Amino acid sequence: MKRSKHIPAAAADGPRPGLVREWAKANGFDVPRRGRVPASVVAEYNKVAS
Repeated sequence: MKRSKHIPAAAADGPRPGLVREWAKANGFDVPRRGRVPASVVAEYNKVAS
């Protein structure tokens, strides 16, 4: 019987969620305080960050 739950690791190649959240809030995006940042918001962040 397995007791531990698998918790996926954060993507090492993506932007840091905290930075994306700060940018999103400053730019009028509605993002949750916790949990996954929507892919559409990350895509917009990546457009302006590159």
